[in-house]
Amino acid sequence: MRTLPLLIAVLPVFGANLAFYFSHTLELIEPCNVYLEGCVSISHAGRSEPVIFYFRPLMIVTAVLMMLFWRLT
Repeated sequence: MRTLPLLIAVLPVFGANLAFYFSHTLELIEPCNVYLEGCVSISHAGRSEPVIFYFRPLMIVTAVLMMLFWRLT
């Protein structure tokens, strides 16, 4: 039960960083420091075609885990 909230917290952060990494690698977003400059949003980085196949499933899994956690508590 203790690892589920940790997984729920880490999974979206991992998904967002994965979306930023792949969007930057595929040159879909401009090169900048996202955390300091705020030049690109998470939804913009995860919206493009190849990246969306990584970003959306991770967010859906996070939502399902959150529902499971609410049910268990």
